[in-house]
Amino acid sequence: MHVVNYDVSKDNVEEVLFSNLDCRWFHYPHKKLDSGKSLIDLARYNKKAYEDLIFLANNGYYIYNVKENNITSFVHHSAIHKTWNRISNGEFCIEDSLVYSFTEPLLKNFDTNLLVIFSSISGEMYQPYLFRYFEQNFSSIQKHISPNTAILRIADMGGVTGAYYLNTNYMIDNEIKIQKLIKKISNKIDAKKTILFGISKGGSGALYHGIMGNYNFLAVDPIVDDEFYLTKCNDLHFVREIFKETKKIKFNRIIENLNYSDLNNGCIICSPRSEQYPYISSLLFDKCANIFPFLVVFQKVC
Repeated sequence: MHVVNYDVSKDNVEEVLFSNLDCRWFHYPHKKLDSGKSLIDLARYNKKAYEDLIFLANNGYYIYNVKENNITSFVHHSAIHKTWNRISNGEFCIEDSLVYSFTEPLLKNFDTNLLVIFSSISGEMYQPYLFRYFEQNFSSIQKHISPNTAILRIADMGGVTGAYYLNTNYMIDNEIKIQKLIKKISNKIDAKKTILFGISKGGSGALYHGIMGNYNFLAVDPIVDDEFYLTKCNDLHFVREIFKETKKIKFNRIIENLNYSDLNNGCIICSPRSEQYPYISSLLFDKCANIFPFLVVFQKVC
């Protein structure tokens, strides 16, 4: 069976999925729990909705639509190319389970640079569409940079609102795949310089992959610790049970293991008005002040 219509009053999500291992589309009616824009909205205050949503995310299912009769529709990661029109029409590419777009430089036959853009949290964080994972930050950026620069945008598939370009319980090799994609595109166009850029969640990706891949990077207000959003905002970004280790542990480890002598240039921008400032300060300022340049602005940067 490829499609499962779930009965929230009778069935258990775990039992249904494990009895339908080839399920690719999963329809979850939630009117009996409560109405809502989608199961994500409902999960903010309904325990069963939260547990079911996290379980589905940890098994590779993404919300892609909500029907008028309060049915939230999920698609499995393996079938997103059949569901997301921008993949099927060729606007987006999918390779090794990664969704991305690539834009050629405006000026060719010159030394080519590559700008890799990691998406921030969506402006509509709980929207019931797959674009939740692919915010198009600075959509006109190519007009404002060197014309010999190609642009690679990578969608942040995984979890409920994104994977922060890190490994998740479902995507255990996400980080390696992202590194391979950047290297492949960079080699394909013979990029003389590759620069990683992102803000907020995308800043987490730029910081992590910039360090791990030894790329030049600009990380704006990167999220390096979820404590504020977990304790003050009741897991605003739905990350509590999605990752095997916290960002705090992961980023502390890579900072401690930095090979400073071989590291390329990186820059971090943040603001004291940001919720992340205390964490960025203790993790990065205190340990890397002599390694990375930091730009502190006194307005909120994202």
